[in-house]
Amino acid sequence: MNTTCVPKMKLTTANVEQILKKCLYVSVPTEDEIDNPIEVEGFQNMFTFNPAMLEEEKHNIEDMLTQLPEQFKEGWSFWELYRTQDGHQWTSTARIMEALMVLGIAVEKISYVLPKSSWWSLPGGAPYVVLNA
Repeated sequence: MNTTCVPKMKLTTANVEQILKKCLYVSVPTEDEIDNPIEVEGFQNMFTFNPAMLEEEKHNIEDMLTQLPEQFKEGWSFWELYRTQDGHQWTSTARIMEALMVLGIAVEKISYVLPKSSWWSLPGGAPYVVLNA
């Protein structure tokens, strides 16, 4: 039996940037563009996403999130988002880690463990996030 596997979108800086650019409103949306924008508060920035574009890219975002370490299923520090489950460092910047995190939040596959008012008490003053099943 010959089955064709659809390859997963690899978790890379370039792929995260590409999807972020596609899904993000880069300026204040006009009345014609507004379709219930999704706002997400990241670690350092606020993001406003186009829900139609998020829906188009949801499977790719989910594919990339599945490549994160298993510890994120229980909740782990933002500062650990830089590597994959096999230990590969896929990015070196907090800006790109934040982009992956907020994309995951926007498609409801990542959530914060604690509210922002509690982040100061966590290691590195950064949020802990959990991958939602």
